[in-house]
Amino acid sequence: MLLAYLDESYTDTHYFIGALVVGEAAARPLTADLDAVLARAAANYPGIDVSLELHAHELVGAKGGWKPMARMLRARIGIYEQVLTAIARHDARFIVQGIDRAKHSRLYSAPQNPHSLALTWTMERVNEYARQIERGTATPTFALLLADEVDQRDEHRRNLWTAQRTGTWGYRAQVLDRIVDTIYFTPSHSSRLLQAADLATFVHRRRTTHEETDPRAEASWARLYALLQPQIVRQRIWPR
Repeated sequence: MLLAYLDESYTDTHYFIGALVVGEAAARPLTADLDAVLARAAANYPGIDVSLELHAHELVGAKGGWKPMARMLRARIGIYEQVLTAIARHDARFIVQGIDRAKHSRLYSAPQNPHSLALTWTMERVNEYARQIERGTATPTFALLLADEVDQRDEHRRNLWTAQRTGTWGYRAQVLDRIVDTIYFTPSHSSRLLQAADLATFVHRRRTTHEETDPRAEASWARLYALLQPQIVRQRIWPR
C-alpha cells in the first residue's frame, strides 16, 4: 500500500499541490526521523517545543512557534535540510502539479478553482504511479490519500468517488482504480508526514516560480531543492 500525503503551496500567481508518496513500511520510520529533527531542535534551541509543527512558511519566516529562532536563519535552513534528507533516506517519492493562475485566467473567462484542478491532476498522477509500481513489481498496488484540511472537503470526496467509478475528465482522463476508499482530511499539526509534504511542496513551488535576488538565498534554496529533486516522479505547471 502506498500512502500519499497531499498539501498545497500557493502565491497570487501560482498554485501547487504536492503528494509525498510513502510505502507503508516506511511511514513509521520516516515519522520517527521527523520527530528526531524536532527533538534535536528542541534540545539545541531554547524556546522550541518538541511538538512544534514543521510548517514551511513559519519555519522559513521564523513565525509562530519558530519565533525563538528568528535570528538563526542558517539553523532554520538546516532543519529544513534535515527534513528533506529524511524524505530521501526513506525513498519517499514526490508528485506535484501546479497551475499558473495568471495564464489560466487569460485562457478562460470562468477559470476553475485552482485547488480542485490541481487536486484532480495530483490524484491522477498518484493513480498512474501506483500502476507503474504494480507493473514493475507484478504486485497489486494501491494508494490511500491523506490531505491537509481545506474548505469544500465534502465536494472533494464526492469528486473522488465519481472519479473512482466513471473517471476524471480532460486529456489524461482515467478511472482512479488504484486509489482506495476516500480522501482523508486531517489537520497538518497531527501528522509529521503531512508536514513533510508541506516542506517538499513549498521548496518545489519556490524553486520553479520564484527568482532569488540574494546570492546567499539562491545557494541555500538550490541546495535544499537538490535534495528533493531525485525523489520527484511526476511534475507539471499548467498552462506553460
